[in-house]
Amino acid sequence: MHVTFVRTAACATVAVKHILPAPPKSLGLIGCGRLARWTLRMLLGACPAIERVFVASRTPASRVAFCAEMQRESSAPLTAVDDVRSAIEGVDVIVSAIPPTAERPVRAEWLSPGSLLIPLDILNSWRDEVLGVVSRVVSDDPANFRSRLQGKRPNALAAIKTSVALQALLAGSAAKAKPGERSFASICGIASTDMIVASEIYRRACAAGLGQMFAMGP
Repeated sequence: MHVTFVRTAACATVAVKHILPAPPKSLGLIGCGRLARWTLRMLLGACPAIERVFVASRTPASRVAFCAEMQRESSAPLTAVDDVRSAIEGVDVIVSAIPPTAERPVRAEWLSPGSLLIPLDILNSWRDEVLGVVSRVVSDDPANFRSRLQGKRPNALAAIKTSVALQALLAGSAAKAKPGERSFASICGIASTDMIVASEIYRRACAAGLGQMFAMGP
């Protein structure tokens, strides 16, 4: 699971850097498990402009404990908030990582212009109308994401305006979001598949003097 947490958080960070037109200044975390911990570490390391972090979770004790623990690693102040809305409104990047729930707490009307929602839980956190207010959906595997929607959220699938592969953004064949556009990014890939090519990517990055090093111990 450690590989999955690190890989998924890294993909979210790549999405932030290649989707948003300007570096984010605020981050909202919905859920505060191990995936949220790695998301915070990765995003703060790659996006030093982040100056505010808001944390929402099902229980006050979990979010307070998370903020107390992770503040030691964070360059930005962490604030435990009492409701999901407070981690979304006016926030540049919102990342959710929660188990399935009948409520689906993320509402479309709370997403501010220019914001990016990344549900690392894929289908658990957001309501169907969310895809109706975002300008486009970005995914590392668009066909996989559409298949999941077709099977479980067909109403949401019908609301997609534009679908873009994250790889196209990285290659420069698709443009970043325009200022004021709301974006949605779905990370669907499988960690074990990525690890097959990871050593070759790392070798090439080292040879080219590219990339940023992270301490990835548990």
